[in-house]
Amino acid sequence: MNFANHFPSSHNEGKAPIIRRFVIQTVQTVKERSPNDTRLTFYDSVAAGMVLCKQICVEDEQTLEICVSQLWSSPGTTVVDKVRVIFGGLDVYSNSLNVGAGSLCSDRFDIINRLKTNSTPRTPCLCDPKAVLTHLERSLAPTSTILKALGERDRLPNNRQIYELILTYNFSLAETAELKIHFPGLSGHVYESALEGGPFHMIFDSNKKLCFTADCYPSAKKLEKGKGYVLRAAIRHENTSYLDELKNLSAILRIKLASDVSLECFSTQQGALLGLADKKTKNSSWNDVLFPGEKRPLYFSAPKRGSIPKHAVAGDSLVGSVTIDKTPNRGGGPGTDRSVKRYSLRWEVGPALVRDGGASTPAQRKDKKPAGDHVKYKAQLDELRTLLKDRQFGEFDEKYRVAVGQKPDYVPFLSIRLERLEEAAKDNPNPDVSSNMQMGSLVFFFARIAQQLPQRLALDSVR
Repeated sequence: MNFANHFPSSHNEGKAPIIRRFVIQTVQTVKERSPNDTRLTFYDSVAAGMVLCKQICVEDEQTLEICVSQLWSSPGTTVVDKVRVIFGGLDVYSNSLNVGAGSLCSDRFDIINRLKTNSTPRTPCLCDPKAVLTHLERSLAPTSTILKALGERDRLPNNRQIYELILTYNFSLAETAELKIHFPGLSGHVYESALEGGPFHMIFDSNKKLCFTADCYPSAKKLEKGKGYVLRAAIRHENTSYLDELKNLSAILRIKLASDVSLECFSTQQGALLGLADKKTKNSSWNDVLFPGEKRPLYFSAPKRGSIPKHAVAGDSLVGSVTIDKTPNRGGGPGTDRSVKRYSLRWEVGPALVRDGGASTPAQRKDKKPAGDHVKYKAQLDELRTLLKDRQFGEFDEKYRVAVGQKPDYVPFLSIRLERLEEAAKDNPNPDVSSNMQMGSLVFFFARIAQQLPQRLALDSVR
């Protein structure tokens, strides 16, 4: 079930209405997860005859431990009449909440009320699906790895040697944002991990100033816009084979979005794809009641084009959460209320949208020349060919100087210049001079081409 409600009520043995201070704590033990992920603590004041109701999120098929105690700072005898626990809530039935790159809508996932159908009474659950993307995740590959043995100070008992793996990553930020570093498979694991607490990491700016440090439980820190950030992670163990396996460990940058991105929900895939009028709105006919055993499909539309960060590139992911239960105490913003079940949602960023003129990336859009320039260069080239054919060399030279001044790296201009030099060599009666002119024209032509070759290779690599 997704949540449980506690209803502790109490009365004091005296006649005067006295308020007592209570603490309620719930916890579940889940494999491969820290107890802090499932532990909730509430502090409340309870008067005689008062009923206190709390709603929490719990894990399926796991024992729930509930502890109700009176604080030491609130002395006196108090009798708790009863503690009643009611399980309920909705669940998501889906293979994955990950959306592929470039998708315009999510795949189908079903909302289901898993309560037994023979329960009496058949209490329905209220459905209020919401999807919010809050962070951008970017994967970093290590730029350098160093494996070394530590000194005498760091030896274990029985003189066992400790080794350290240092991984270095480089990244930049297009805008000031809150940032958290996550290492898949290592962050958030201490007691279950063979590495015991790693990796410890540090972030430096372009001036080699230490920005902050963190361990396996990282917290978000604010970094300024800039380039040249360096992330250095250290992992230690006495077995070098373990460390060798981690030399290609990726680091995940989890960047807080400037504003959360909300996704619209639909009951049909065509509605999510085309934006038809079957989405959930305050004035729509969306049925938000699910009885035990009932199931309903749900789809989410893609983020709006203007809501995707401009610095997001193909391979990045927009991550957030999906909530489906309708609860009265959802305040505090996305991700802060742990009384409702949250499902992780990941939206892969696809290739950049093809804009006018066919340029899809900033580099291509910068390199893309206006169509008018291309037409102008072609007209100048046709005029030069006509002058060369008519053997009007004086006017050809003047037109050529103007054209090549406007576009020095235009290869057809250089090619027709070579033809002009060949024609001049044919008019010279001296064969030695003619041969030297032809050789000089070839050297001139290939030298100009060689000057443009590195730039064109760099442009091809960008494309």
